[in-house]
Amino acid sequence: MKRGTDRILVTHVGSLPRPNDLIELYRDDAPDDNLQPRLRSSIADIVRQQVEAGIDIVNDGEFGKPLPPDPARHQHLTIAYRVPNSLPRSKLSREFG
Repeated sequence: MKRGTDRILVTHVGSLPRPNDLIELYRDDAPDDNLQPRLRSSIADIVRQQVEAGIDIVNDGEFGKPLPPDPARHQHLTIAYRVPNSLPRSKLSREFG
């Protein structure tokens, strides 16, 4: 387990927006041979984005969980912030705190 000694570690919980093509694969009930490679690459992309944004404890954004019957109706429940890498940590905490 990571522990912060000089600052509070940053993480998040909940679903992150899935790529449209991954949503289509889920919606079409695609076979695992088609779904799994795209799911793995989508998770790798979302983890990379979290690392680039400065998230200390990353997760898969719940990409592996099944979608509701009509994901477009539920997309408004997901909020994601694109954090500029150029902002110093102290400014981030004021703007997004």
